[in-house]
Amino acid sequence: MKRYYYETHGQLKEHLSQFLMAYNFARRLKTLQGLTPYEHISLCWQKEPERFKLNPHHHNLGLNTYIVESYEDKAEGILGKDEEGKLAMTKVTLKPEVNFGGNAIPSREQVEELHHLAHEKCFIANSVKTKINIVQV
Repeated sequence: MKRYYYETHGQLKEHLSQFLMAYNFARRLKTLQGLTPYEHISLCWQKEPERFKLNPHHHNLGLNTYIVESYEDKAEGILGKDEEGKLAMTKVTLKPEVNFGGNAIPSREQVEELHHLAHEKCFIANSVKTKINIVQV
C-alpha cells in the first residue's frame, strides 16, 4: 500500500482532483463496454443531447484549461434614471483584456464563449437589474 503525506488540505484536494481526472479519462470500465466515463458521457451527449441541461464538455476542467497570465477590465457605466425614476446605474459595459500563457491559447471565438459562460454564471450579473454588455478588447 502506498501512503501519501500532505502538509495542507489544499495539497490533498489537488491530488484527489488529479487522480479523479486521470481516472475519468483513462480508466476503461466493463460496465461502460470498455469506455472511460468521459467517453461514455460524450457518446450519450452525441446521441441524446436533450437529456442534458448543459453541454458536458463545458464542465470538463481537463480539456478547457487555460493559464491566465493577466486580466484587466476597463468597465464603463451609465448613470441614469431607472423605470421607477430613481437614479441608478442603467448600463454597464465590460471591456475585459485577458492575456493567456502556456501552450493552450484560446481563439478569439473561444474567449468570447468563455466570457459568455462566465457571465451566465456570474452571481453579480444575475443579481442586478442593470443591463451588462461585454466587449472583447
